[in-house]
Amino acid sequence: KGRERVQYIQKEMAEEITYNILNEGTPSGEAPGANLGFDLQKTMMRMKGEFMREDGSGVNYDGLRDSELYTEYVQKAQHLQNFDLFALGEEERKVFLMNIYNALTIHGLCVHRPTSVLEITGFWKNTAYKIGPHIYSLDIIEHALLRCNAVHPSTKKRYLEDDDPRLPLVMKELDPRIHFALNCGAASCPPIRVFTLKNIAWALEAASTNFCESEVQIEENDGETTITLSKI
Repeated sequence: KGRERVQYIQKEMAEEITYNILNEGTPSGEAPGANLGFDLQKTMMRMKGEFMREDGSGVNYDGLRDSELYTEYVQKAQHLQNFDLFALGEEERKVFLMNIYNALTIHGLCVHRPTSVLEITGFWKNTAYKIGPHIYSLDIIEHALLRCNAVHPSTKKRYLEDDDPRLPLVMKELDPRIHFALNCGAASCPPIRVFTLKNIAWALEAASTNFCESEVQIEENDGETTITLSKI
């Protein structure tokens, strides 16, 4: 605690980005192993459960940040620096990245302690973990890796260029259901789940169904059908 977070500057998408790397420091203790993403997400779920406000309106980030559980989480996250993301298969990598994305989101909110995630300038662009030798922000995890290196809406360029060493980690096929399972920190985001290879198919299907049931409205009026959809 108290140490300044590393700020890592890297040229990306013709823009110089200052990353807030939240897992800086020397890893200590026994390495968690291949289930590190799962372990981090489980710990994060415990943190949310223990520090949810009594009225259910949100998380008590002040209390969480000062807890032993938070310290335990940060120590586990530091082991990501020694994790070989390239050794994972396609489906295993998807599971890992989804767990890491949701955990990193909550970790970032713990650091900033905002009333709303929209108060944090560049939150998704700058909030990052070092995994192995490379830096992965929330934007890179979602749009570059999980969304098959999508084109950025403002720059019209892909998130990773052809010579980027992280390019082999990009999903070969987009699974659109991930949009119903990633939590970006907004109040309207889907609830956070812990994903595994065994539950990923069911969990994504359930998340998609739950989202559509709550966000898609079908109205019949004088023989006409009106369907109202979420922008997602």
